[in-house]
Amino acid sequence: MVKKERELQEAYSKREKAERLLSNLENLKKEGAIDEAQYESMKSEYTQMLNSANTEIEQIKSEISKELESTQRDLDIYKQELSNLEVRFKVGELSADAYRKLEQRTRSKLERTQAKVSELKRLLDSKTSADVGGYVEIKKEAKKVGGVTGVEMKREVKVGYKPSAGGMTISDIFSRSFEIYKENPVIIVPSLIPIAWAIIATFTILAGVYGTI
Repeated sequence: MVKKERELQEAYSKREKAERLLSNLENLKKEGAIDEAQYESMKSEYTQMLNSANTEIEQIKSEISKELESTQRDLDIYKQELSNLEVRFKVGELSADAYRKLEQRTRSKLERTQAKVSELKRLLDSKTSADVGGYVEIKKEAKKVGGVTGVEMKREVKVGYKPSAGGMTISDIFSRSFEIYKENPVIIVPSLIPIAWAIIATFTILAGVYGTI
């Protein structure tokens, strides 16, 4: 419920902002403060903003209307349950204690549902942002590139960063190490030579790289 009210509040605020901007734009045109090209361009932008807000309001109210219908059906069910409980008690099916407990439980559900129906009707009958909490300024969201904002991109670059020596990553150094091994094969215990050469070559390259920094 709170979510729907907030959505309506924001949508109404967008619409009211667009209406205000269009009104101000018309005043500027009458005063001759802007040329025709500026007027047409900005009018198109604000009109699009207005249409978008109206569409959003219609969609939200459509969802509220569907929820109201469902809640109203629940309300009718609880009313019928209360009536049935009273009959079951009168015919002797339920004891006074059982009837009292069931009646209290069902009535509690009924009252909560009635409150929800009233709230949904209030939202559905709303006309302006004043009816749903008042006007709020909606800030434009930062444009996203590849699904992340600029701030998120910086964070991702930082997290994904791997230290390198002289422009070479550790992976590059190991690759170069095996290249050195291939260029200088030694036929001694084949299973150990690649590892030994990789270790020796790696430390050799590291010493050379860091020695030049």
